[in-house]
Amino acid sequence: MFMKLKCPDCNKQTLKLTLENKVGFSYVLNLTCSFCSEKVCAVEMSNEREGNTVPDINLRVTQAFFNIGKGYSAIEKICMAVNVSPFSSRTYSKCTKLLHKAYGTATETLLREVHREVQKAYVVPTDVPAPSSYEGTTPHSL
Repeated sequence: MFMKLKCPDCNKQTLKLTLENKVGFSYVLNLTCSFCSEKVCAVEMSNEREGNTVPDINLRVTQAFFNIGKGYSAIEKICMAVNVSPFSSRTYSKCTKLLHKAYGTATETLLREVHREVQKAYVVPTDVPAPSSYEGTTPHSL
C-alpha cells in the first residue's frame, strides 16, 4: 500500500507501517522510512476523548461486555479464542470507573429532568377562577 509513496526526507520509496504503543485494543500506527529512519506519520487507531485516559475502543469493549452481564474474564476468553491479547485488568478497571461515573451522571441528569416534569404537572394555576355550583353560588357560601 505504501510502496509507491516516497519519504519526504530521502525521496526513496522505502516507507514501512509498524504497530507500536499498544494500549488494550488500541495501537499507534507509525509510518517510517526504512532507509533514513524518518518518522513520516503517527496515527492513533482509537480516539481518546477529551478528559479520558483510556482509548475509546477499550471503553466500548468494556461497555459491550458490561451490557451483556460479563466482566473481564469473558474479555480474556474471547481474546484467547480469536488469538488477540486482551488489555490489562488495570485498563479494564479504569474503563469500568469511567463508565460508572458516566452512568451516574446520566442517571442524575435524567432524574432531575423527571423531577422538574413532575413538579410542572402538579403546579396549581393561580389565575383560574374558583369553581362555582350550578346555581351560581360558590362552594364556600353554602
